[in-house]
Amino acid sequence: MKPNKSTIIHNAIHHMLDMFKSGNFPQTVAFSIIRKHEDDNIPSDKWSLGNRSVNCS
Repeated sequence: MKPNKSTIIHNAIHHMLDMFKSGNFPQTVAFSIIRKHEDDNIPSDKWSLGNRSVNCS
């Protein structure tokens, strides 16, 4: 049986929260969230976390 959208979203949110709590991010996600240098001016810095995650996939 295929899980419903609510279950999928709930699981995804909890997985993301666990990554933030532990600091254990996949390399592609960590790279999109953490700036290398304070003065970096990358357009995606202004994107939401969701859009950055989509960009990594």
